Amino acid sequence: MGIGKSLKKGMHLTGECVEEGIDFGEKNIIDVAKYIVVGGLIGCAGAIAGILLGIAAFFLLQGYLGELGAGAVAIVLALIPIFICSIYSFAAQFGAIEFIYTKKRVPYFRGENVSVAVKWTVFMLAVSLLLIVVVGVAISGAIVYPLAGILVFMLAFLVIFIVAIVAGIVTYYVMQELAINKRGPWEAIVASYRVIKSNFWETIIFAIILAVASYVVELVPNTILYMLMQIGIMAAFVNPLMLGPVFIVVVLYMLIAILVGSGALILKVGFYRKITASKKPKTKKAS
Repeated sequence: MGIGKSLKKGMHLTGECVEEGIDFGEKNIIDVAKYIVVGGLIGCAGAIAGILLGIAAFFLLQGYLGELGAGAVAIVLALIPIFICSIYSFAAQFGAIEFIYTKKRVPYFRGENVSVAVKWTVFMLAVSLLLIVVVGVAISGAIVYPLAGILVFMLAFLVIFIVAIVAGIVTYYVMQELAINKRGPWEAIVASYRVIKSNFWETIIFAIILAVASYVVELVPNTILYMLMQIGIMAAFVNPLMLGPVFIVVVLYMLIAILVGSGALILKVGFYRKITASKKPKTKKAS
């Protein structure tokens, strides 16, 4: 299929996806948002608990293990609540995707989704550690060998930037593959790549439309809320009680982001359903 036909197909599927998404969202967007909120709250709780635990461990242990030893133990201890909460945060996200795809509500922490989330969290942790090592080596090289090190650091940054773009495209459907087909991390990435390979231009046109639409939908309310927040902050210098309205504005910011994110997820899962269904061979009815 040529690029023109692929783009036309992508526009057509996007239009159908929007119509179906609106029908589904009118009744279910709040339920989808609940999954996102639950996942977000658990993720934030894990991050806060990890930071507090790490700080406490560092100050309590540095007298016994020294700064280096206390720092190493603090990092390990900090990662424990972050790791555990990340699992359940991903599980809630998978639940939202599964709900949108099947149109059947599932528990926030369904056993199958938690199992998939464990594998995905371990994979993401390994990738993050690898990235930290690469960046650390590049920075160390720049310090030890200033001229050559800076060139190596710039080259490493360029490579990471390019890899990040490619990875973002290749893994565009990885969350759907994890949540819906219960694949392992690498299998989900390969499956996402295959879907992208078969529907590249359709996905590109959909992703562009989705990004622009999300930006436009958020632009007006966020602009108004930003102006109100600035007014509230300036007024708070005169009357500290004005921090109350500022807090309300921040909450509204978050609510808009959650609703827009929920709507975008509904459309993304709906588009995934359409392009994967369109590739399945049609079975002939028995005469």
